[in-house]
Amino acid sequence: MAYAVPAHFWREVLARVRAAHPDAVFLGEVIHGDYAAIAQEDTLTTVTQYELWKAIWSSLKDTNFWELAHALTRHQEFSTRALMQTFVGNHDVTRIASQVGDDGAALAAAILFTVPGMPSVYYGDEEAFRGEKGTGAFADDP
Repeated sequence: MAYAVPAHFWREVLARVRAAHPDAVFLGEVIHGDYAAIAQEDTLTTVTQYELWKAIWSSLKDTNFWELAHALTRHQEFSTRALMQTFVGNHDVTRIASQVGDDGAALAAAILFTVPGMPSVYYGDEEAFRGEKGTGAFADDP
């Protein structure tokens, strides 16, 4: 949770790491807020774009494309200020194919690969693997 750590910490630590490893990439997990401002203030290379993730699956599941349009507008603005790490699945969430089916997962991938940012594919999403986020010791690995 990059936003839960004071920005001055990231600036100081990342400056030291970059001095020794200038090609290093720093991905910060950011759940909400002004993603680009957090990336800039904390000097992170990229941050997770959870708002877009949520809008993609819920628009396909509920056919609420107003939410997607709003998220895409915000994403476009964020992308002018910082590199956004875009995704439709990760170890913290229910798999995209479980949310929207095979056809919806293909549409989600099309969105993922056509918006600005650094897309990431959670293993198995390319094959429409299914898995529900649960509770307990293995809840973070659907």
